Amino acid sequence: AKEFKNVLSESIETCFLIMGDMSQRLRGLVQEIDDLTLQSATCRVAGYFLSVAQSNGNSVVLNLPKQVLASRLSVTPETFSRILRKLSDRGIITVDRDVVHIKNQQALSLAADQCAL
Repeated sequence: AKEFKNVLSESIETCFLIMGDMSQRLRGLVQEIDDLTLQSATCRVAGYFLSVAQSNGNSVVLNLPKQVLASRLSVTPETFSRILRKLSDRGIITVDRDVVHIKNQQALSLAADQCAL
C-alpha cells in the first residue's frame, strides 16, 4: 500500500487513469444492478447471450455450470432451463450441451429489448 501511495503521489496521470478505470467499473456495476432489478429473467438471459455473442459470433459457450450462470443472472436453475427451452421452442436458439447457438439474432434482440425501460 505504501508503494502504491508513492506511485500515485508522484504521477497525476496515473491517478487519472486509475480513477477512469474505477469509474467505468462502477458504471458497469450500477448497470448490472439496474438490469437485475428492472428486467425480467427472460430479458436478462437473452441480453446475456447477446452480449457474449457480440465477441464470439453466433455461438455462446457456457464455460460455467448452468447453476452458476443462473445465479449470476439472478434466476433459479429451473427458471434458466425453462427460458432456454422457451427460446429453443421458438426457434431463436438451439442448445447443444454447453453451447448455445443463436439461430435468430433479431428475435433474441427483441426478447432482450422488450424489457428495456
